[in-house]
Amino acid sequence: MVQLERRSPRHDVAWLLLEFRVADRLEDNLGPIGAMFYAWSVTYCMTTSLGMQGAGFGTCGLPESRVRELAAKAGFARVEVVPFDNPFNKVYVAEKMAA
Repeated sequence: MVQLERRSPRHDVAWLLLEFRVADRLEDNLGPIGAMFYAWSVTYCMTTSLGMQGAGFGTCGLPESRVRELAAKAGFARVEVVPFDNPFNKVYVAEKMAA
């Protein structure tokens, strides 16, 4: 998991994030694509996170609500979903202005 620092940047900052296209609720992620996402998450994402001393949650990606919550907590003022026609992924840009 990416750890975002909370200190004020000296310059404007943009954070680009590519994440699974998932919903907040488990029921909304059911099906073959959801099963594939959960399998990748547990076998690759979680183990990679643990290998880098991360939390290793083993969840199915970050739904948009969680991306927005984490970005706001890290001080990013704005989060936008980039228009990107892909059934598997979403791209986000979070912006933080210099203090």
